[in-house]
Amino acid sequence: MLEIDIEIGTEEQNEQIKAELSIFSSIYKKSEFIPRINRIIIPADFQTTIQRLTSDPSFNIQRGSSESSIHVTAKIINVDDEKILVLSPYIYTEGWDMHLRYLIYLHEQAHLNCDIMKADYSDMSRSKRDYMDILYELYHEYYCDRFAYEIINNVFGDLSDLYIQRIEENFENYNRIFNDKSYENIISTQTKLFNEKQIDRDTFIKEWNVVFGVIPYAIAHYYALVHEYDNLAERAIFNLPPFINSCTMDLIKYFDDKYNNYDFDLTDGIERIDFFMRNLGVQYIDDGGENIFIKFVELYDYY
Repeated sequence: MLEIDIEIGTEEQNEQIKAELSIFSSIYKKSEFIPRINRIIIPADFQTTIQRLTSDPSFNIQRGSSESSIHVTAKIINVDDEKILVLSPYIYTEGWDMHLRYLIYLHEQAHLNCDIMKADYSDMSRSKRDYMDILYELYHEYYCDRFAYEIINNVFGDLSDLYIQRIEENFENYNRIFNDKSYENIISTQTKLFNEKQIDRDTFIKEWNVVFGVIPYAIAHYYALVHEYDNLAERAIFNLPPFINSCTMDLIKYFDDKYNNYDFDLTDGIERIDFFMRNLGVQYIDDGGENIFIKFVELYDYY
């Protein structure tokens, strides 16, 4: 039984939200083998609720700079044996409609489906396991977006004006992220400071995570859009160093091939994610045991 906790709106609005969320129950009736969300929470305070459930006070719903950032609107959290979907109350305000919310619902359900399809890579070396974790995380974002777009396009046919407008806005926001030189400057500056021994490894990683929390995910979301909507593909960026170059496009083509072939075995993608990560200024190297060295590389070295 799907439990739904709503901390916003009137009683009438809550009933409308519950009716909309019945999509999950409809999905689960199709097969007992479909992974299930056990509880949905729509809290008054989205960020604080996620911080509490994850025991992570550093969690922030905004990633990146205020001018070019990604905002989190939903998150699945494992608590004990439960899978809890936390939805931002923002998606139930003016400027959102059912088509846009269904996009989020389908994306989050697809994440659960992806989790049970991963290949086993537990016998790989530490650096390769870390690369595989990143590779799957990015591919899952790409896959879940395309899965949701495809269903929305096929089921609804005539998409709402709000939906079409939001797709365009998202496309332009990702373009702004890629053209925002602050992310490139963070890596270049921190690499220089580290190589000159003015900062330590932990300081570099802390600053680098600002970039890693935005750029790779923006790339995955952006090209999922581009691959589903032909009108956006005509205006897409395919070459904008240091983050979008031949290494990036090789990884994106790999994602596209995997999606079209419904192939979740990504164990043949380690070299691609290695070169992609060098675009972000780092390379993982095994130390011969269970630890890794993180090598900081200059941007553009692997163009």
